[in-house]
Amino acid sequence: METCQIDVAELPFSAEAVYRHLKMTSASPSFPEVQTMVPELYRRYRQYLRPCFRYDIREISRKDPAENSIYLDDGIRLQGIGVYRRLALAQQAAVFVATLGRKIDRVLIALGRENVLEAYLLQGIADTQLHALLSRVEAMLRQTARTRGCEMGRRFAPGYARWKLPDQKQLLDLLRAEEIGVTLSEAFFMNPLKTITGIYGFAKLEKVQSKETGQKLATNVRE
Repeated sequence: METCQIDVAELPFSAEAVYRHLKMTSASPSFPEVQTMVPELYRRYRQYLRPCFRYDIREISRKDPAENSIYLDDGIRLQGIGVYRRLALAQQAAVFVATLGRKIDRVLIALGRENVLEAYLLQGIADTQLHALLSRVEAMLRQTARTRGCEMGRRFAPGYARWKLPDQKQLLDLLRAEEIGVTLSEAFFMNPLKTITGIYGFAKLEKVQSKETGQKLATNVRE
């Protein structure tokens, strides 16, 4: 298991990405003001972003199609038709959690009481920075997969791909996420709010490159 702290300066920032995320265009009445505000808000509040991620790569020990279950090397069972389909060809599972930390949550709550527009824009900035962190995680894991002679599938997580949201607890427990400040509420919301989890399947290249299994992997990855 590995934990990586990232300097926020290492994550790319793009005001244009924020505008796209918030669905703002030059036709929006407030766009000229927003163009000035977004870069300034990023400069003012980026000190409260604490990018961090933890990941682990586990061997898949058994697959049970009858129960739509995948078993990891320590006996942990991942169950669900979406989980099974996405890991059916994989020999390993890369599990991760990535977060921007709790400080930005507190800033967003306080700012929301004072200036709704600034809070809205800062939400957009934080969301795009979390996406940039996810891209960093994906690039690192994809390189790791290649060094192992594997192809990496697309991310999936509890709440998607017919994987039950309550299984988020199983994922966070596996990663001992509390050690990096990530917890789960009774309603299965993650704290800090700017947190993302997921699993990627690692499949051996010889399986992916064969015609039959290659088609199956492509189908599983796109669902």
